[in-house]
Amino acid sequence: MGAVRGAAAITHPNVAQVFSAIEIDEGVYSISEWPGGIRLSDRSAADLTLDPGAATANAEGLARALAALHEIGHSHGALDASAIFYGPGRPAKLGAFGRPKRPLGDVIALAGTIEQALTGRHAGSVAPSEVVDGVSPSFDEALSLALNGQSSASQFAEALASVPTPKSPAVSQPPVVTPWIRLVLTLLGVATLLLFLGSS
Repeated sequence: MGAVRGAAAITHPNVAQVFSAIEIDEGVYSISEWPGGIRLSDRSAADLTLDPGAATANAEGLARALAALHEIGHSHGALDASAIFYGPGRPAKLGAFGRPKRPLGDVIALAGTIEQALTGRHAGSVAPSEVVDGVSPSFDEALSLALNGQSSASQFAEALASVPTPKSPAVSQPPVVTPWIRLVLTLLGVATLLLFLGSS
């Protein structure tokens, strides 16, 4: 119940607001904001990875949300990809408060979840900058420190804030076809068809 009370006590753009909660035999049942988007676990199941820019910005916001929760003496306690909701154009949000606690700490769990959502591989298996274009090695370093239990939530957020914004991949422009070129190509096609029909 502590995690639910903690979530209800803070207002943060990266925390799904909790409206009400009751304790039941299996844990806690809460009524929370529907943040839109889908859970990161659903994206992973569909083999969808996060855009590097979205991953960096949302990782910082989620770390700051954890820091706000920790500052009032609470933890999430069961953070994984099914506890993070994400939709393009809106901030990722922590949800699923009140589930049975897990031994993995919040910061380690968040770092591992973000890394896996970005790379599509198990956390710690490969540095994101080695497999995702535009990711800075400083992002790898921030994740590594968090995964090894060497960062608090606020330290993790500060490390992520200093990471350069990932470069967007270059978008190739389709070749420009002017109306004159289109007309010439059409006439050539018609002439070829007429020649073919005339010779048969």
